[in-house]
Amino acid sequence: MVFSTILGTTMTAANIVHVHMRTIPETEYEEVKCTVRKIEGKLKAQSTEVKYDGKQEWRLGGALHRSGKPAVEYYDKDVLRAMEYYQLGKFHNGEGPARKVLNSDGTTLLEEHYFEGELHRSDGPAVVQNHPNGKIYMEKMYEFGKLHHWGKPAIVVYNTDGKPIVKEWYMHDKKHRYDAPAVKYWYDNGDYKHEYYELGRLHRDHVPAVIIQFQGEYRCEYYQRGKLHRDHGPAVVDIDDFGQRHEEYYLNGRQYSKIGYYFAKAGLWW
Repeated sequence: MVFSTILGTTMTAANIVHVHMRTIPETEYEEVKCTVRKIEGKLKAQSTEVKYDGKQEWRLGGALHRSGKPAVEYYDKDVLRAMEYYQLGKFHNGEGPARKVLNSDGTTLLEEHYFEGELHRSDGPAVVQNHPNGKIYMEKMYEFGKLHHWGKPAIVVYNTDGKPIVKEWYMHDKKHRYDAPAVKYWYDNGDYKHEYYELGRLHRDHVPAVIIQFQGEYRCEYYQRGKLHRDHGPAVVDIDDFGQRHEEYYLNGRQYSKIGYYFAKAGLWW
């Protein structure tokens, strides 16, 4: 299908998180030039409309541009399936999403908000992706191109019933949260995984930075500034559903046997 070829992927809720429209036409294009009105009585420019089989573009002085309407439209058998707003070559739409992808029935599959070429939205998520049933699958908060949402998760993923199953906190594009997990996963059976980050690195003082509970098993991992590390005991502890315990010892990311760990702590191992 033309639309699938343009997107370069099959449009599903699992693989549409980062969609980049391809600009290679399937057929030779036709240029239609027309004169645009003078801007403030000073500037006279040329607007070029480029038509493809399944794609239509509007340009101003060679750059993708159209005021108040999409500068690029994608079609699948004459049915509009996606649109992109540009201002002088940059993704931009001050009135709504700058990129919108539609299902074949016209319902929305993906919306992305841009400000002067960067993912950005001040009053809500900059990226909203929906399940095929119309319910929200993922929301992502951006400020000027960076994942960021002060005090609240910047990424939330929902199951088909609308229940959150993933939450991630970011500060200026780095996973980060004070005194609470920056990543929280929930499994269907009620189990969970928590990860603590400090400025993009797994980190937590004296207590586990990763905690997993799944199907009767338990695992905790200790990290210091992104490296497996624990000063007083194993950095990885696994307890299976029979109560059996497995331990792994690390110092600054380097793994040791249990006896080697205590030698290294005493300065007798290099």
